[in-house]
Amino acid sequence: MNIEQIVYDWWVKNGKGSTYKLRHLYRSEEKRNRYGLHIPNLSDDVIDKMIVKFRGGYVPIERMGELSEFKGCTTIDEPRINKFKILYFDIETTSFGADFGEILMFSYCWNDNIEDVRNISVLDFPECFELTPERSDLPVVKELVKLINEADVVVAHYGSKFDLRFLQARLVIHGLPIADIKWAKIFDTCITSRKNLKLQSNRLDAVAEALGIEQRKDHLDKKYWRRSHCIGNKYFEDAILKMIDYCNQDVVVLYYIAKKLMPLTRHLPSYQAIANVDHAKVCRICGSENLESNGFDNTKANKYTRYQCKDCGAWQRAVVPVNKVAPEKRTMY
Repeated sequence: MNIEQIVYDWWVKNGKGSTYKLRHLYRSEEKRNRYGLHIPNLSDDVIDKMIVKFRGGYVPIERMGELSEFKGCTTIDEPRINKFKILYFDIETTSFGADFGEILMFSYCWNDNIEDVRNISVLDFPECFELTPERSDLPVVKELVKLINEADVVVAHYGSKFDLRFLQARLVIHGLPIADIKWAKIFDTCITSRKNLKLQSNRLDAVAEALGIEQRKDHLDKKYWRRSHCIGNKYFEDAILKMIDYCNQDVVVLYYIAKKLMPLTRHLPSYQAIANVDHAKVCRICGSENLESNGFDNTKANKYTRYQCKDCGAWQRAVVPVNKVAPEKRTMY
């Protein structure tokens, strides 16, 4: 058994997820033995790499250096702002109605991992070909609902009106528990564009072109849509493979549209709530601390300092009115 496996097993046994437990690795050999980790000559470089791999980037600030492994990582000496877990996804179906059609596939990516767009389709589940046609998408539906429930925010183009409603209907038809898709966690780029921008069209490609986004999706011939309706047909697999590329392209375009439109949203949960930090210090959208005070928001009763994020452009205001803050603290609000 290698050192990494020994340390990982020790970490799991002694409270996996605890940053405090991981800090014991940097102690002397004598103290490590006291905590049940009997490894002689455990170098700091080895510890650094294991912590980045296990915990996602908690290393002491003096160990950061110029090592590429620590790019974008935080340290155990300073607080980390917990990021949203954002799911970008798109589904492809055999019909516009869930009582007649099924979900053939979905593509998705998490947060900013746009280079890691993944797809799950009926081809991934041999049992789909053994189920009756009206239930053939059951394994795909189960996988999709797991991801939806795991996310803090779900992003889809026209998702609140089609994708998520279609999913809910399929869940009900299959007799499964419904998904957690309350409005507070849905970011619909189509609806956001329709409400905030005056464009000729709010279709995915049209919005991407209007916003100057270079990424585009290819046109998919109608014959592939027709062939995708006949599960088990000799043309079925080829049609699904073509649709997978098409669906992946949708998610890539969706991601770049969402990055431009997200500052316009008002109903999503804020970074301040997730990170439990001062409202005036963190952007509600991207979590950046690069905020600039820019005037005031005046109501009938109070006056609030207004901020703009210099990274994403989103606007927000302080929680505490200026007239209710002590004069010596007003520069913070």
